[in-house]
Amino acid sequence: PIIIQDKDGRQLANAFDEIQSLGDCFLLKEYEPNHQKAGLFWWHRPSGKVIASLTDRIVTSFAQVPHHNVLIFTTRDGLHAYDLEASKKGKLKPVSLPPVYSILRKNGFDRVASDTTGNLWGMKYDRLMRIGVDGSVTDLHSRNGLEVNNIWGIYIDREGILWIRTNGSGVAKLVNNEVEIVSELLGSDGSSISALHAQPQSDTIYFFNAVDHYLYQWSPASQLRAIARLNTYVCRIQQHGNTLYLFDYTGVY
Repeated sequence: PIIIQDKDGRQLANAFDEIQSLGDCFLLKEYEPNHQKAGLFWWHRPSGKVIASLTDRIVTSFAQVPHHNVLIFTTRDGLHAYDLEASKKGKLKPVSLPPVYSILRKNGFDRVASDTTGNLWGMKYDRLMRIGVDGSVTDLHSRNGLEVNNIWGIYIDREGILWIRTNGSGVAKLVNNEVEIVSELLGSDGSSISALHAQPQSDTIYFFNAVDHYLYQWSPASQLRAIARLNTYVCRIQQHGNTLYLFDYTGVY
């Protein structure tokens, strides 16, 4: 597991639910079950130490937007931004939120995510909004076909298919603004899937079934394949290079 320590070896946190590569660091978001704290930690890979942290706010999500040079993060009081290049060096430099993203703040989106094509996505309970690199806005909600509730996460594969994991509506995919519930395709009713990841370089997805405790792989060609049974509860799956990182609320593996 990744252990988060300061330069003096003191452990700062041990439960996380998101990780991203940022310069020579992993940027990790803390998980705390009572939601009393949720900081960001810059874990320097070469040294194995934390070189920067943001612990005075409850962070709910973060996303890198290179074409605006901003690291955007959400808290209970809205959207905020840091200079991205400075953040890669562990230097926290607040900057103004680019005006193109003010629509997310105005409409109360409480989580963000970015994709490999440079789009920024805003998420809230039953609504998604995509802000394109060119500033175009796509608003998805129940009135135009997004019939899902309690959106927990979105993932985009190589084919541009948007996979949506929800709490209560199962797993759905969005192709050309058409929503399809696909939980049965994955051998589940959706309520048992606690984590999902879509590979941006392929059409493969990985997911964890919290009932049988198996990590599965699915693709249109190979269909469903069990990879390993894990003696834990995986809450998030992310990939960097050829490595899958699994979060179980107590550590990162």
